[in-house]
Amino acid sequence: MKDSSRKYQHFFIQVGILVTFFIIPMWLRIPNAPKSFSRAYILGFVWLIPLTFTLTIWVSSGFLGIRAVARNRRRTAFAFAILGLALWSSASQIWAFMRNTRPDMTLGVVGQMCLMALFAVMVLSVAPSPKWVVMALIAGMVAQGIIGAVQVTIQDDIGLRFLGEFRLDPAQGGVSVVQAGDVRWLRPYGLTPHPNIFAGYMLVGVLGALGVVMARFISTPREKPIVDVVGAQHVAPVITDGMYAVPTRMGAIFGNILILLFGLWMLFLTFSRGVWLGFTVALIGMLTILTLRRLWTKRALRMGVLVGIIMVGMGILFVVLYYPFILARAGVNEEYVEMRAVNERAIHISIAYAVFEDEPVWGVGIGNFAWYSTYYLRYKMRVDMKGENIHNVYLLALTELGIIGLVLMLAGLIVTITKFPKDPYRLALWGGVVGLAMVGLFDHYTWSILAYGCLWWGIMAVVIGDEKSLV
Repeated sequence: MKDSSRKYQHFFIQVGILVTFFIIPMWLRIPNAPKSFSRAYILGFVWLIPLTFTLTIWVSSGFLGIRAVARNRRRTAFAFAILGLALWSSASQIWAFMRNTRPDMTLGVVGQMCLMALFAVMVLSVAPSPKWVVMALIAGMVAQGIIGAVQVTIQDDIGLRFLGEFRLDPAQGGVSVVQAGDVRWLRPYGLTPHPNIFAGYMLVGVLGALGVVMARFISTPREKPIVDVVGAQHVAPVITDGMYAVPTRMGAIFGNILILLFGLWMLFLTFSRGVWLGFTVALIGMLTILTLRRLWTKRALRMGVLVGIIMVGMGILFVVLYYPFILARAGVNEEYVEMRAVNERAIHISIAYAVFEDEPVWGVGIGNFAWYSTYYLRYKMRVDMKGENIHNVYLLALTELGIIGLVLMLAGLIVTITKFPKDPYRLALWGGVVGLAMVGLFDHYTWSILAYGCLWWGIMAVVIGDEKSLV
């Protein structure tokens, strides 16, 4: 009876994790959420519902799977790093810059970090199948991609207010566009609050789609080489996946490639330079691991070359169609929109260096850099400009939590990216971790927004999770 109960708990926790990954991009507020916490992005959004529901089941189960984590050094190190980061964030309330005037804001972000850490450790403990995690992320990528595709086609929002869509008039200020001359071109938002955040989620989904394509052609530790079914004149080859034989039907392969190419095209249309770089680095890393692990077969190599040629062709087509906007994003024409963004980011980076000189060990407290930068701009630089977070995850961690916080964050990341998976689904998620790590050089949402912190640390946990989850 007890074993049956544990199985049900395990099942519901895994379903909750998959739903959380799928719903992450939905920027939909819960009606009548507490205002103070809504501003801190803690209790204000729908994706908190599956997150808290799943965590509640996990805690009530007695932290199912936590003992297995303790038996593995890599997983133990990861858990200590992320939990240590949450504890150090909690301690930073003592010295936070706004501890006296707005302690609720610091407390809200501490709650965010603690939820993120608990989610990551739960995923690590329960070890959901990398394949199903990839499928959930692909489903989310396709859903968001379709919405984004319609938005850029009509150059406006499509009226999905009930799902949290923003009003997207490219002629209005505050809406993210790329501008070439007098033309303002709306970037895709999906259901997210900004195209760069949309691009980050799409990045992980596209790499997941690439993993699905790879899974059809490469051998993994739990697979046997492709064989033909005996007893028929002509039967499609099969790949054994655990206990089951999966036919490599050309229709399924073609469909998987179409999903990959659709996601890639939408990734291009985001005009997110950080995500483009992240995708490139992740792709190079994945191909390197495949080569070092000697997972290429002749058939896989032929398909890889074909898909690669198509992807490069799509890139060339994108350049031909959108080169004025690409030049603008590259800063060639010195468009006002781009130059202003670059200048503002440079100013905040200079403030970050000033913070490090003053508080190298402690920082200014979790969630306090935007407040500190506003103070610094007005009273030290005498600039009439509102402060905001640095567009760099690593500098933001350093300024808010000092050297100790940065070391804890990097420890969890290094533990993950130094594991080189053979399983194509796990390898795709490894690529997602690396891609978002590169994006972190140019943006901050994997640190400042709970849902995307859960995305990044959650897929890290899947990468280093129990290998038995392959079944």
